[in-house]
Amino acid sequence: MLKQSFISSEFILLSDVLGVSTLVDTINNAKPPTATEATVLGPFFTEDAHHVPNGDSIASEGKGDYMFVEGRVLDTKGDPIAGAIIDTWETDSNGLYDTQYAGRDKPDCRGRLTSAEDGSYSFRAVVYVNVHLVIK
Repeated sequence: MLKQSFISSEFILLSDVLGVSTLVDTINNAKPPTATEATVLGPFFTEDAHHVPNGDSIASEGKGDYMFVEGRVLDTKGDPIAGAIIDTWETDSNGLYDTQYAGRDKPDCRGRLTSAEDGSYSFRAVVYVNVHLVIK
């Protein structure tokens, strides 16, 4: 059973590297020409991110140098989308996700935000090695 699980995991990683996962997602979920393409969440996404008010930090202190991230969620016509949920997660300055640390007891370097009436969102984050955003 462990061997099957290992082989299955390696195949999934290989399909991601080769772009097969993205291709399958693109074929099965066609988007209008002006829409942002979908992405594969990957192995470091978790559902336990805390809600973070716009402008607050997704990382606890001491995780590295900080930066400010801001953006807007717009529809395909360029109109703002209020109330969109933005999940974000990133590595710390060591290049590791919180799930890679032994003894992880709470989410860190990740958060869930809600876009404002004008579609805007913002948060303080660690200057990253990798950062991810998923908008729902």
